[in-house]
Amino acid sequence: MLSPERIVEIARQAANGRGYAIFADYNEDLRREICVERTLEPTQAGFYPFTIKSTLKSAGWRSEEGHPGRPARFFPPA
Repeated sequence: MLSPERIVEIARQAANGRGYAIFADYNEDLRREICVERTLEPTQAGFYPFTIKSTLKSAGWRSEEGHPGRPARFFPPA
């Protein structure tokens, strides 16, 4: 599974480009873990956003809940 350091690193890379991170920024890494490395069961992947959110919040990131048409966003610490 993605380490907490990798979760924050992905969010930082995304935030450098547009100012915030979203769950879709993790798609490629999660796909690799499910399909190639087989370290994440597909049935567990649906719960992974909770892990991402809690990891980012504990690292000081602020979250803004999404609504229809706009995904949840995570903003880096000030």
